[in-house]
Amino acid sequence: MYQDLFKSVETKSLDSISELKDEISSISYEYEEVPTRSLKLTDKGELSYNSSSLPITLEGITRLITRGFKIPNPFINRIPFDLLQLNIERLGTEIDSSTILVMHDGIIINGIIGEFTPIPTAPLLDSFNEDDYEINKIEFSHLGTTIQSISNKINLNIEPKEGDITRVGHNFITSETGFADPKINSLLYTLVCQNGAILPKNFGQAKIKLNNRDIDSNALTLTFRNKIENSVKKTHELKDRLEAMPNLPITIGKFNSILRNASKVTDSETILSRFELTSEDYTELKVKSKDEEYKYEDTDFSHYKVYSELTNLANDYQSYTRKKLQTLAGKMLNDIRLN
Repeated sequence: MYQDLFKSVETKSLDSISELKDEISSISYEYEEVPTRSLKLTDKGELSYNSSSLPITLEGITRLITRGFKIPNPFINRIPFDLLQLNIERLGTEIDSSTILVMHDGIIINGIIGEFTPIPTAPLLDSFNEDDYEINKIEFSHLGTTIQSISNKINLNIEPKEGDITRVGHNFITSETGFADPKINSLLYTLVCQNGAILPKNFGQAKIKLNNRDIDSNALTLTFRNKIENSVKKTHELKDRLEAMPNLPITIGKFNSILRNASKVTDSETILSRFELTSEDYTELKVKSKDEEYKYEDTDFSHYKVYSELTNLANDYQSYTRKKLQTLAGKMLNDIRLN
């Protein structure tokens, strides 16, 4: 297979942010803009441009061909190498945009046709506080950096059930070489079995596009760093809300509103059974919720109990109903105001 002609990229697993900083500080990239029409693929698997020729990574040539020249990936894996060379040379003459070559130590890491503004990784790392979050995974390569963090266990003062949120965290991805737009996903970790296993769920994302060369790299770095810090702050607030929920009773009026909205997407009998309520109990609840004397009284249910039952019930459904129940639970969480 001619894929063997191209350079491979090693991925390193690291143990800490400081170790990652050391790794990043030892590497620098060069960026050179060249006419796309000058690109050719040599018989040795090197990328030729103008009067130069350098080896290129397998990931880089694959991305250049599929994203830049719009040749489908299954197609390039099946055609003979000489036909691939011919396609690159012919299609290159039809593209007016220049190509930015990202290079390190005499190897082309990536080729990006069109606009690209790299964001350096190092200034973004100070946003991650290892005292607040356990670093679950750090991976670094010339393709980019991935950091997955996880908080200490949320103090609920109750025994969580399967499906309950027990931790929060982040998944951060960035690349100085154009393989990924920088983004940070906030994660909810839910208990999936009673031995303590947890499963991440994405509940929010901050992302920034790098395909605009008119924006200064420093401005982009500052913008995305602010997004990271805002995401981390919101995740802290979310953890605080979750920890408050078990000790925060839900009022009659609010509980009735949640049951009413949940009944719109599934039957009321199913909802009521989750809280061991009869239809008579529900009728009484609806009457009291309309009475100013009672609607602000506390029920016997905490916010966490209602939230937990909604999210667990959502897992019994598919598509529309699941999304509606999860949205209802998310609104509950978002509406909590802490002193």
